[in-house]
Amino acid sequence: MEAKMEPKCVLVTGGSGLVGKAIERIVIEEGGSRKGEEWIFVSSKDADLM
Repeated sequence: MEAKMEPKCVLVTGGSGLVGKAIERIVIEEGGSRKGEEWIFVSSKDADLM
């Protein structure tokens, strides 16, 4: 029996920083995401996590 995968949402905070931009490049430009994943990149301008 095949396991059913539910969609996953991955939130990357600090999306405008050095590490956030590197992750974004890998996910978007190099096809680093997997089927069923939705990646969201936010910076401090987009969201206040305090």
